[in-house]
Amino acid sequence: MKNRRLSCFIIIILISSNLCSCNIIENTFLRKTTKVGFLSDKGVFKENNFNEQSYKGVLEAVQDFNIKSVSVENDSKETIEKNLRKLANKTNLIIVTGEDMNVALNKISKDFSDKIFAIIDGKSDNENVKSVKFKEQEGAFLVGVLAGRLTKSNKVGFIGGDMDDVLERFYTGYAAGVNNVNKIASESLLNGETARYTMDFKDKDKAYNIAKELYEDGCDIIFQAVGEAGEGVFKAAMEENKYVIGVDQDQAEIYKEYSSVIMSSMIKRVDKATYEVCKEVATGTFKSGKNYITTLGLKDGYIDIAPSTEQKISKNLMNEINDYKNKIIEEKFIVPEKTIQIKEYLIK
Repeated sequence: MKNRRLSCFIIIILISSNLCSCNIIENTFLRKTTKVGFLSDKGVFKENNFNEQSYKGVLEAVQDFNIKSVSVENDSKETIEKNLRKLANKTNLIIVTGEDMNVALNKISKDFSDKIFAIIDGKSDNENVKSVKFKEQEGAFLVGVLAGRLTKSNKVGFIGGDMDDVLERFYTGYAAGVNNVNKIASESLLNGETARYTMDFKDKDKAYNIAKELYEDGCDIIFQAVGEAGEGVFKAAMEENKYVIGVDQDQAEIYKEYSSVIMSSMIKRVDKATYEVCKEVATGTFKSGKNYITTLGLKDGYIDIAPSTEQKISKNLMNEINDYKNKIIEEKFIVPEKTIQIKEYLIK
């Protein structure tokens, strides 16, 4: 009897010991300080630009978790690989943004297989890389409905900063939204007459000149997705007494001097995305590789239409936009992301 009690006591101790060991193993990574390296896309950090907003999420995570961070400004495609390697040697989580990073990221993430990486607005199949994409077409569809309803000239424009997959989603969603409520206004947009590209996200003068041409050619509303260069479009809209739709943030609140001509903006929460990546690493829930690609949209709260829109349009139009928004969230229809799909696309 005494031996049986002793055996039971030993078993209990062994079980308790194993449970403690499991907790130690699971929590070791959580106690380890994560150092995040962030590489900027196409230039420097400026207040309210895409790079600043992306890094903002990292800095918020630094405040909330056991995380440290370092950032590097990348000026050109030629320096991406060098800067990525530099960050990989110093940190254990490296975050980059933009499709331009893909080639260098695929190479460096293989060279540093013991590190983890994340790309925002890009895609990698490497097992140690988390890919985060957005459904820009969903928010663009909503501002397309707005433009299609509010245009008086039945001619609206689009200016993109590049001709990549991300900007195709912007253009496609916008054109689909316009086409869905105003087929006349969508004609010049669909045939490419009023869709232009700066191929540069910083050249305000170039964006200004393109916008002036579109306004003078009859467009009374332009949706711009050209980053910092968008300020040039705002300036042209002000001079021509026309309207513009902003991007990424509520730009009517940021550019107060142009708020009278910014009728809406399409919100894209890159800050929230980078924060969540850091949070996943800090809490041990980080998953990467081709089977764990994250795609974020209206339903997830990462894409939306700017809050200031409600102050600038009628209640009826706002209700119509919210109705479309709810249908997208409830997956009653899927907004196209490829240009070739637009013409057959019509939602009631």
